[in-house]
Amino acid sequence: MNKKPVIKKIKFIKQEQEEIDLINRGQVVPTVKTRIDKKGIKHDVIYRKHFAYGTANKRLFELFGGTCTVCKQWPDYKFTYDVGDAKRIERYCQKCYDKRWKSR
Repeated sequence: MNKKPVIKKIKFIKQEQEEIDLINRGQVVPTVKTRIDKKGIKHDVIYRKHFAYGTANKRLFELFGGTCTVCKQWPDYKFTYDVGDAKRIERYCQKCYDKRWKSR
Protein backbone atom coordinates (compact mmCIF):
# COMPACT_ATOMS: atom_id res chain seq x y z
CA MET A 1 0.00 0.00 0.00
CA ASN A 2 1.22 3.49 -0.81
CA LYS A 3 2.55 5.22 2.33
CA LYS A 4 1.28 8.68 1.34
CA PRO A 5 -2.46 8.96 0.78
CA VAL A 6 -4.11 11.79 -1.10
CA ILE A 7 -5.89 13.79 1.61
CA LYS A 8 -8.83 16.04 0.72
CA LYS A 9 -11.03 18.12 2.98
CA ILE A 10 -14.66 17.20 2.26
CA LYS A 11 -16.44 20.25 0.84
CA PHE A 12 -19.99 20.75 -0.32
CA ILE A 13 -21.62 23.14 -2.73
CA LYS A 14 -23.92 25.71 -1.14
CA GLN A 15 -27.13 23.76 -1.88
CA GLU A 16 -25.75 20.54 -0.36
CA GLN A 17 -24.56 22.36 2.76
CA GLU A 18 -27.98 24.00 3.19
CA GLU A 19 -29.63 20.59 2.84
CA ILE A 20 -27.29 19.08 5.46
CA ASP A 21 -28.01 21.95 7.86
CA LEU A 22 -31.78 21.54 7.41
CA ILE A 23 -31.61 17.78 7.97
CA ASN A 24 -29.46 18.21 11.09
CA ARG A 25 -31.98 20.71 12.50
CA GLY A 26 -34.90 18.40 11.67
CA GLN A 27 -36.51 20.93 9.36
CA VAL A 28 -38.34 20.48 6.07
CA VAL A 29 -36.07 20.12 3.04
CA PRO A 30 -37.36 21.69 -0.20
CA THR A 31 -36.62 19.75 -3.38
CA VAL A 32 -37.21 21.07 -6.90
CA LYS A 33 -38.20 18.56 -9.56
CA THR A 34 -38.90 19.36 -13.19
CA ARG A 35 -42.08 17.86 -14.62
CA ILE A 36 -43.19 17.86 -18.25
CA ASP A 37 -46.93 18.11 -18.87
CA LYS A 38 -48.86 16.53 -21.78
CA LYS A 39 -48.16 19.54 -23.99
CA GLY A 40 -44.39 19.19 -23.46
CA ILE A 41 -44.08 22.26 -21.24
CA LYS A 42 -41.59 22.02 -18.38
CA HIS A 43 -42.69 23.01 -14.89
CA ASP A 44 -40.54 23.22 -11.77
CA VAL A 45 -42.40 21.72 -8.83
CA ILE A 46 -41.18 22.32 -5.27
CA TYR A 47 -41.65 19.45 -2.85
CA ARG A 48 -41.16 20.10 0.83
CA LYS A 49 -40.32 16.84 2.51
CA HIS A 50 -39.64 16.14 6.13
CA PHE A 51 -37.14 13.30 6.40
CA ALA A 52 -37.73 10.46 8.81
CA TYR A 53 -34.66 9.54 10.88
CA GLY A 54 -33.64 6.60 8.68
CA THR A 55 -34.17 8.49 5.45
CA ALA A 56 -32.24 11.50 6.77
CA ASN A 57 -29.28 9.31 7.73
CA LYS A 58 -29.37 7.63 4.33
CA ARG A 59 -29.30 11.03 2.57
CA LEU A 60 -26.44 12.26 4.78
CA PHE A 61 -24.57 9.03 4.02
CA GLU A 62 -24.99 9.73 0.29
CA LEU A 63 -23.71 13.31 0.67
CA PHE A 64 -20.72 12.47 2.88
CA GLY A 65 -19.93 9.21 1.09
CA GLY A 66 -19.76 7.27 4.36
CA THR A 67 -18.82 7.72 7.99
CA CYS A 68 -15.54 8.11 9.86
CA THR A 69 -13.49 4.91 9.67
CA VAL A 70 -12.74 5.03 13.40
CA CYS A 71 -15.71 6.50 15.30
CA LYS A 72 -18.58 6.44 12.73
CA GLN A 73 -19.23 10.22 12.97
CA TRP A 74 -19.76 12.28 9.80
CA PRO A 75 -16.32 12.75 8.19
CA ASP A 76 -14.34 15.89 7.43
CA TYR A 77 -11.48 14.31 5.43
CA LYS A 78 -11.27 11.76 2.63
CA PHE A 79 -8.08 9.70 2.19
CA THR A 80 -7.38 7.88 -1.08
CA TYR A 81 -4.70 5.21 -1.34
CA ASP A 82 -3.52 3.48 -4.52
CA VAL A 83 -3.63 -0.27 -3.95
CA GLY A 84 -2.53 -2.03 -7.10
CA ASP A 85 -5.20 -1.46 -9.76
CA ALA A 86 -7.77 -0.27 -7.21
CA LYS A 87 -8.16 2.64 -4.81
CA ARG A 88 -8.81 2.40 -1.08
CA ILE A 89 -10.89 5.20 0.42
CA GLU A 90 -11.00 6.04 4.12
CA ARG A 91 -12.85 8.89 5.78
CA TYR A 92 -12.02 10.59 9.08
CA CYS A 93 -13.75 13.16 11.27
CA GLN A 94 -11.71 16.11 12.56
CA LYS A 95 -11.07 14.50 15.96
CA CYS A 96 -9.80 11.18 14.54
CA TYR A 97 -7.77 13.00 11.87
CA ASP A 98 -6.04 15.05 14.57
CA LYS A 99 -5.28 11.95 16.64
CA ARG A 100 -4.01 9.82 13.78
CA TRP A 101 -2.45 12.16 11.23
CA LYS A 102 -1.57 15.55 12.75
CA SER A 103 1.28 14.12 14.83
CA ARG A 104 2.99 12.56 11.78
